[in-house]
Amino acid sequence: MNSNKNVVAEFTDKYGDKRQIHHTRHGLKVKNKKTTPILMLNPVIGRLVGEKIREKRKERGMTLEELCVKAGISSSTPKSRMWEIEKGVRGEGLRFGTLYVLAIALDVEVDELLPTKEEVMDMAGLKFNTIKSLSIAK
Repeated sequence: MNSNKNVVAEFTDKYGDKRQIHHTRHGLKVKNKKTTPILMLNPVIGRLVGEKIREKRKERGMTLEELCVKAGISSSTPKSRMWEIEKGVRGEGLRFGTLYVLAIALDVEVDELLPTKEEVMDMAGLKFNTIKSLSIAK
């Protein structure tokens, strides 16, 4: 399959690198240069944070919709949006503002919703090699 099939334009970014704009079902996007550890960690951390949010919500006897409304997260379907957050279905992770309003609504400190470094590394299959740089375990 031709990887340039959906490319609609090319340009040089401010760093002098050649970039491509491609058409996706969600519109036009600048094609990522490559997969990085950061891009790989975002969905993992999102799922782990979501699990902790779910745990705290259940401890407080709140429904998905109640938490979403109490946190002021606007959505046409609050229950659906909270489900997405708890399951970490959005690949980009969770924004800081969202994390903080959920911590406030749950009456917990933000760090109670964050996973440890070890939890993240274990779930993502990451390891530090001998030169202390992050590498992806295959």
